[in-house]
Order: sequence, then C-alpha cells, then structure tokens
Amino acid sequence: MTTLGLWCGSIGISLGLITTLSQLIRVYRHGTEGVSIATWTMFATMGTFWIAYGIAIHSWMVIGGSLYILPFQVWVIAKLSPLVNANIVVRSALTVVVMTWAMALIGGWNLGLIGTGLAMSWNRVPQTLALIRSKTAEGVSVTTWLGGAIAAGLWMVYYVADHHWFALVATAMAGVGNIIITVLALLRHHQARRA
Repeated sequence: MTTLGLWCGSIGISLGLITTLSQLIRVYRHGTEGVSIATWTMFATMGTFWIAYGIAIHSWMVIGGSLYILPFQVWVIAKLSPLVNANIVVRSALTVVVMTWAMALIGGWNLGLIGTGLAMSWNRVPQTLALIRSKTAEGVSVTTWLGGAIAAGLWMVYYVADHHWFALVATAMAGVGNIIITVLALLRHHQARRA
C-alpha cells in the first residue's frame, strides 16, 4: 500500500463520517422531512457488505470506512420509525442482500462488488428522479452529496493503490451517482433562489 493510498483512505473515512454526522445533526435539529428510510436502510445494509469485504481482504481501512458510520446510520433509521415502515425497511434490506451478498455467494467477492456497485447506483435513483421531477431541492444537502462524491474519489485512489479493481468499479458507480445528485441539487437550489 502506498502512502498516497493510505492518506486517501483515511481522508475518505473522515469525510464519510463527517457527511453522515451532518445528516444526523440535520435530522436531530430539523426532523426527518425529506429523509428516506429506504435510502438509509440500503446504506446500512451495504455497509455490512463492505465490512465483510474488508475483513476478507484484511483491510482495516475498508472495515473502518463502514464500521465507524454504521451506528449513526442505524440511529437515523431508528428516527424514521422503522416499525411503522417495516415493509420499506425489509424490502430495501432484501434488495441490497440480493444484489450484494447473494451475488458474492454465487460468484465470489468480485461479483458481490459489482452487485454492490449496482446497489449503490440503484440507491441514488429515487433522489435523482425526485430532483428531475421537482422544481426545488428542499431537504437535499448539496454539501453531503458533494462530500460523498469526493469521498468516492478518495476511495478510488485507495483501491487503485491496493489493486482492488472491482472495489474501484463499485465505488466509481456510487461516485457518478453522487455527482449527478450534487449537480441537480445545485441547479434546483439556484432555480429556487432566482424564483
């Protein structure tokens, strides 16, 4: 592992933690309006896959990338009435399990990583469609999605340095989704200011 890779992984972990905490603080201060239990359930379920993958490749960096934020993701889910929305929670978790864990069981970690990339892309579709259909981006944090895009870029450098090509592809898929949401949210915020 190169020094650059280690630095990028460390900064990626920190940025992921900061963006997750910013959403947590937003939920605490302003309530859950505009926060999707499906999205957060999928994030947490994908996190368990990344932790297992980190254990498999003996990477404390990959383990930490999801392990540090998992309790905060669970806290956000708890604030979104998971018992009332049990159907959404179960469907969201099962979608990720099929796309990640089932794929890994069928074809190994690399196929599971491709499934994870697809799951991470799928996870961003509802937010993307909402921004396309809506004239506002109320409840959408440009800073959080931009932070996610930057973190994805940092993780990509880490995976290149560590020669984990399938993890690189999966992370790139998420990063593209983050960039699309960031640009759409910026556009909608700009339009709302002009109106």
